[in-house]
Amino acid sequence: MIGYYLYLVYINSYFLHLCARIPTLGSIRFDLLIAACLFGFLLFSLKKEKNKEPDDISKWFKIILIYIVISLPLVRWPGSVFRFGFEFYIKAIIFFIFTVSFVNSEKKLRILMWVFMGCQVIRIIEPVYLHITEGYWGSSAYSMTGGVLSSLNRLSSAPADVLNPTQFGGLIVTIIPFLYFLLWKAQKILLKIFFLCLAPVCLYALFLTGARSGLISLLVVIIAITMFELGGKIKIKGIVYSLIIIIPLLFISFTLLPSDFQERYISTFDSSAKGHDTAVGRIKGLKRGLSRLLTIRAVFGYGLGTSAEANYHLAGHHIRSHSFYIETIQEIGIIGMIFFIKYIQSIFRSLARARQHLQNKKVEYKWNLNLIKAIQAWAAMFLVYCIICFGLNSWEWYFFGGISALSLKFAMQKQSDQEESKGE
Repeated sequence: MIGYYLYLVYINSYFLHLCARIPTLGSIRFDLLIAACLFGFLLFSLKKEKNKEPDDISKWFKIILIYIVISLPLVRWPGSVFRFGFEFYIKAIIFFIFTVSFVNSEKKLRILMWVFMGCQVIRIIEPVYLHITEGYWGSSAYSMTGGVLSSLNRLSSAPADVLNPTQFGGLIVTIIPFLYFLLWKAQKILLKIFFLCLAPVCLYALFLTGARSGLISLLVVIIAITMFELGGKIKIKGIVYSLIIIIPLLFISFTLLPSDFQERYISTFDSSAKGHDTAVGRIKGLKRGLSRLLTIRAVFGYGLGTSAEANYHLAGHHIRSHSFYIETIQEIGIIGMIFFIKYIQSIFRSLARARQHLQNKKVEYKWNLNLIKAIQAWAAMFLVYCIICFGLNSWEWYFFGGISALSLKFAMQKQSDQEESKGE
């Protein structure tokens, strides 16, 4: 029980960056202390659950970890892995480890999700508030069109946060399916009102980021929400519903946006618009990244956390590959990428199984079903988002992987309880 509440504290501290906001917490390495305590509770709890059978998601998660350790002597720069790779990777994977270890009841899962959503909503609202009250932007984008250099202010996360505009746009799109399924689809009127208040703020913040990948991901997540709302299959009815939402949304949003932002989004496909050179540069970067994978190092990779180092030696710029798929193959190789794809597949399969267990069950299971739909819609969107944004060392796949494993576990428990009650 103490470990669970410490985990909630860690989530608040990690996502709200309390150590940056409160210098005293930063000076005592508050996040590190909490994480160390959590690992201590984890080691203690493992003694009680020696015979616990791992689920499919946990199995592939462990396979990835074992592979990373075993393949360490075979990567190009094992020293860089020790110096840079492990630190950031551990910060990401502990979300899976702590979630499946400390959340052992449906009530705790609900609280965890509300705390998580609350943190993300605060991260979205804060920069919007600063923008309205103080003119805060946080970042700028530069473009060369027709020999003329132009700049555009873009909204990033709050000063105490760490997200650039593109990452901030990804965060906003990440939270949208959870707001829809857990607030709008809830039975309580108050939650529906919260959704109606938060949705416009999220869309306003998203468009001010100027993140073209965020806009594309928004369109994908709307289609995904509609698809999983209708049973998880692509249907003509779902496509029509999606278009009914997307077309008015884009039309109204674009008419309200300043001309500079309109041109920013139009530059995705218009070569004469400002910012088109950066869009073309992103595509060329993906092509170059793919061409560099045709090396012997693509088998085992250069090492965890070495994407920027590899790009420096190969292309002369010390920047991580702007694609999760390229970055993953660079760092842990094709073999590691195959294992990670199997991990992602296990998430989709576990969610589908959990949904099957809960479908057409009692109304009291509606929240569980809505959570599963939200993760399904997010995962479908994130597969597209990962094409143009990094993520091997990000928390998303690990946190929602843990939630997916718990969703299946609790769904199977409910079915088992029902069968026992019928037998009696």
